Amino acid sequence: MILIAESGATKISWALIDKNTGETRQCRTRGINVALMDEPAMEAILDEACKGLLAACPTERVEKIYFYAAGLVADRPEPELEAMFLRHFPKAQVEFNSDMVAAARALWGNEAGIVSILGTGSNTCFYDGRNVHFKVRSGGFILGDEGSGAVFARDFIADLFKNLVPPEVAEPFCREFDASYETIVRHIYREEAPSRYLAHFVPFILEYRDHPYVSQLLFRNFEAYLQRSVLTYDVAHHEVGVVGTFGWMCEEQLRKIGLMHGVRFTGFVKDPIDRLIPYHRSNH
Repeated sequence: MILIAESGATKISWALIDKNTGETRQCRTRGINVALMDEPAMEAILDEACKGLLAACPTERVEKIYFYAAGLVADRPEPELEAMFLRHFPKAQVEFNSDMVAAARALWGNEAGIVSILGTGSNTCFYDGRNVHFKVRSGGFILGDEGSGAVFARDFIADLFKNLVPPEVAEPFCREFDASYETIVRHIYREEAPSRYLAHFVPFILEYRDHPYVSQLLFRNFEAYLQRSVLTYDVAHHEVGVVGTFGWMCEEQLRKIGLMHGVRFTGFVKDPIDRLIPYHRSNH
């Protein structure tokens, strides 16, 4: 059996493929960020995945694992992470890669193209069909992450606190969420996964995307993303594929702003796991 795990900051999509029958089982768990989480927290998530996928299957049958995660910047992770997987899957060979590799393979397979991740966070690279080449570092939602759902929501919340969000948008938002200053500041500065917390506001805010205020907020977010990240690449000769729920939800806006800068956005993929399954079936 082959196990694929594609982890963003918010969730992990797991897929277990039986090579003999072609049967595929899938589940989702909370996300793992190896740069921010300790070993017990990651192991709890792995336990959760095993219960969801392997209840009727001995773990010894898993012979290959492809693990993609935010926070992995090299193909050799910390020894503790590898040991954690081998405790659960003693006969498996584990290949570790960043979420950028997952996005690249999902978008382009074995072809070349520019990769854009637009989910809770944002990231970019050029993919030559085999390897990814980083040119612009993300920086996270404090130092960067332009174009991401977390930054979009962060800017909305900042405006909300300063009474800059029009009442027809602010009032329904405050009815839907506990939008008190104390609550939001506590979540962002004192609790785990602040970018995930911010991103959970995104679907509601996007319900008002036709409002001039929200439309301009989206435009500024994507304009900064193009100027500071995407236009670094050779957009004249390569198209830009987009992976991530936020980018998928904003396909129309991205295509429009892309045309203004000569950027050809294509291949919008909500969840990379849907493309990684056939990729690994054909490349395993």
